[in-house]
Amino acid sequence: MTNQIKAAIDIGSNSIRLLIARVNKNGLEELYRDVQTTRLGEGIQHYEKLTQRSINDSVHVLKEYYQIIHQYQVNETKIVATSAIREASNNQEFFNEVNRAIAQPINIEVVDGIREAALNYKGATMELTEDAFVFDLGGGSLEIIPQDPNSMASFPIGAVKATESYCDEEGRIRNHEDLRKAVQKIITTEILSAYQENIQVVGVGGTATYLAKAYKKLPVYKKEDIHGTYLSRTDLNNLLKGMEKYDLEQRVDEFFLTPNRADIIIAGGYIINYLLQEIGAKGYWASDNDMLMGLILEI
Repeated sequence: MTNQIKAAIDIGSNSIRLLIARVNKNGLEELYRDVQTTRLGEGIQHYEKLTQRSINDSVHVLKEYYQIIHQYQVNETKIVATSAIREASNNQEFFNEVNRAIAQPINIEVVDGIREAALNYKGATMELTEDAFVFDLGGGSLEIIPQDPNSMASFPIGAVKATESYCDEEGRIRNHEDLRKAVQKIITTEILSAYQENIQVVGVGGTATYLAKAYKKLPVYKKEDIHGTYLSRTDLNNLLKGMEKYDLEQRVDEFFLTPNRADIIIAGGYIINYLLQEIGAKGYWASDNDMLMGLILEI
């Protein structure tokens, strides 16, 4: 049905995001977009539980988002939760808190890695006219979506988890070889064979897009400035080496990052770097069309 206003919310391991769009005969018209960092997946790989701090912060954001959704008179809303919620032993506590705060039944779909990958692929390729090899690096997981849908895969390695496991308190890698081996371990023969030389590689998720923002030294995140930016492996490698020269506070100032992005961007960036090396890709295109767009298209 056209000319309806639809909303999609992604409850991720590092941030919660909202997209509101009008669906008409010409496609999608973005009306509102926002992202808030709540670090819901903090410590999840060690304790398998959501912290009370992250639950409180996330519930507060969702309450704000529902107020915005009502202001835009949204016809239909879809909410998904990814790695942190699906791994947490106390996720029911989170659902209960959300329902109490919003004072109405809220349907949150906890998606597995393959469904998350499929939604990202739908969003990332909506404007493309040819096949693509898509990856989504989130806070808690990495989805790899080659042009062959049967080769979709999801792995429990993300920017937040890698930072907790492989970085010092300033977000610098302690031992590059350890992280490289962790990435090598997940690259299966199926993934290697699914990648074809010269096919475009598209990266979605906060790490992929904020690396593009940092590469261009943009003070403000604007989709039109970042979407479609190409980073070669050389560009990416030089950017990451440059970031590692700075402490956290300096990195925030030098690359116009928030503290909640600056602390995890190096680990996330090297996961992407090692992935590109393993499959033999020369670089990637940063895309702001991701799972949120996939959800809107699905409603």
